[in-house]
Amino acid sequence: MSFFSFSKKNTQKFSLLFDIRGDSVVSAIVKTSSTDKPEIIYSNNIPVVMREEVDPERYTGFILKGLGACVDDAYKNGVVKTLKTLDKSAKIEDIHIILSSPWVLSQSKDITIKKDKDFRIDQNLLKKVLLDEESDISSSDIFSQKESGKKNGTEVIEEKIIQSKINGYKIDSIFQKSANELNLNLLISASNTSFIKSVKTAIGKMFGQNKISFHSFLLCGFSVIRDIYPHKNDFIFVDISAETTDVCVVTDDVIHKIYSYSLGKNDIIRKISEKTGNPYDMVVSLLNLQCNGNCDEKLVGRNETALTEVILEWTVELYKIFDTVISRNNIPKDIFFSVDDDIINIIGKKMQVYKTAHSILNNDFIINLINDGAFNNYINKGKTIVRDARLKECALFLNKLK
Repeated sequence: MSFFSFSKKNTQKFSLLFDIRGDSVVSAIVKTSSTDKPEIIYSNNIPVVMREEVDPERYTGFILKGLGACVDDAYKNGVVKTLKTLDKSAKIEDIHIILSSPWVLSQSKDITIKKDKDFRIDQNLLKKVLLDEESDISSSDIFSQKESGKKNGTEVIEEKIIQSKINGYKIDSIFQKSANELNLNLLISASNTSFIKSVKTAIGKMFGQNKISFHSFLLCGFSVIRDIYPHKNDFIFVDISAETTDVCVVTDDVIHKIYSYSLGKNDIIRKISEKTGNPYDMVVSLLNLQCNGNCDEKLVGRNETALTEVILEWTVELYKIFDTVISRNNIPKDIFFSVDDDIINIIGKKMQVYKTAHSILNNDFIINLINDGAFNNYINKGKTIVRDARLKECALFLNKLK
């Protein structure tokens, strides 16, 4: 069963989006349509630079401060100056929050219901299945702060059916059908209860809390990749956030497994800084110059050597996941990187060079860098110039929701 809904009626609305990343908070107003491409009419990015490692509580505080600034700007410059100028009668219909690691944890679940006699599949059956899975996650206390011993509640923010089978056959619409076997592939995402409450409070000050929905970027990225590349049923989606790397393995259009390891963009920059003695900001500047081709090898110097060493460390962790996958199934040949900044672009290009360094990889192994330009044909070009691949992914995702 598809988790998206399409309507024949031409409906258009304006949605407010907050994309809470590991190193920034982005606000946007997206005009969605059931019969047309989405359009981003306003956007703003508030960076949250973490030059040094900090405890989770302070990290959360910095992100929430950035969210507060985004909320203020979304109202003043997004709604008042942009939306009302475009259409005085226009209003925000709903609010969507996209969460990335470490603010959300996603996992895939395969559910099988098999009985000797045929049973009817209805909303009550599905509700019971989802409630059972939600109860397991909510009681797991996955967001406890081990260092302080503080326990935090866990709240499920999304439960989506990725694929469904009745008696072994794939089918989109499962309700009001009879079967003796039902197979479901679910994506379930959860976040810290206190964090969710703080996000709602920050947004509610300006926009209220009645129409707020939460989503994971992993679901967003997975769905957009599947739509743009419909013939690729087996792939790996890698999301490199500020402090974490998430790896989603997709086989036969099903989310087979989700892996995470604690090595993200900030860690890479910090390690390069340690190896070269260059300050954090200088490392970032050199990486940006290197990616844009505006400096020669002499200027990069030790930065390039350190970069190669650190990305190799990051790649080793990725290969450990590949080893796990290959031991159970054939590893997908396509790897997708969502490129939202120069650092990820460099990592992806380095991966193209390093791919032969592992025994399980061969010449058919393909690195796909999904950058800003990849979405230009899927987004309506309005007055607002947006150069943010990830934001465009989010806009495409919103355009498919009910």
